[in-house]
Amino acid sequence: MCLYVDFFVFKLESIGEISLSEITQEMILLIICVIYAMCIKNKAKFHRLSVLIFGFFTTMLIRELDAFFDEIRHGSWIYPTLLVAISSIAYAFKDPKHLNDELERYLKTRSFIVALCGLTVVLVFSRVFGTMSFWMHVLNDKNMASLVKNTVQEGLELFGYILCLMSAVLYGRYVLKFNKEQYARFK
Repeated sequence: MCLYVDFFVFKLESIGEISLSEITQEMILLIICVIYAMCIKNKAKFHRLSVLIFGFFTTMLIRELDAFFDEIRHGSWIYPTLLVAISSIAYAFKDPKHLNDELERYLKTRSFIVALCGLTVVLVFSRVFGTMSFWMHVLNDKNMASLVKNTVQEGLELFGYILCLMSAVLYGRYVLKFNKEQYARFK
């Protein structure tokens, strides 16, 4: 739907940084980060894992906002990304046994499976089908290849982020309303 609105309502010629598709991706990532931040604040079980996942999605959000960081200096997104990544990894690994226990339980949940699917779409499929050389071989037209590449890549990223949002909602639903009965079901 976002791609449709970008092309047919906003009459964009390509999907750029200022498009409904791109802004929706950023908003979804922001919501995902808020869900995991709420899980961290709750200090319930899965606290260290929540910190690690929060850090991961926050780095993805910062990377998606690279156009804004490029206004400061090209590639400056790397500094806040490294700060978040190092901080969240350092905190999460302060107690590796608890993190390992939390991760072991998380790997058996629907939330993990949905997250894995979403991240596979974002990090693998959108990159494979977002390769210009692939579309040049298929279409033999540089302008058309660029348009198709951007459209397919942004569409796949949006789909993958929606799956990640679904995973975050599943995760947050259990972590934020924690009691022993729900903890047993989360296993």
